[in-house]
Amino acid sequence: MELVQARLVTDDVARLAAFYAKIVAADVPINDYYVEIPAGYATVGFSKRRFTEYRDNAGTGDRLGTLILDFEVADADAEYERIAALDVE
Repeated sequence: MELVQARLVTDDVARLAAFYAKIVAADVPINDYYVEIPAGYATVGFSKRRFTEYRDNAGTGDRLGTLILDFEVADADAEYERIAALDVE
């Protein structure tokens, strides 16, 4: 299993992505909806909140899922079973 992206969900993709692009000196096209910035073996992604799935924390209005980690695996079904066996939600 390899982490391939950490994605921040935000209402201001362009501003946040431009800031991090400057930090890592990446020349990437900036837009208001989705930006990926190379960061070594992985990328840092930025996506617009309204275009990204998230869930409301028990109706409180608190948004969960504002950070998404994307992993690459050879066999998603096998990894699901392995992780399910760890007895975590």
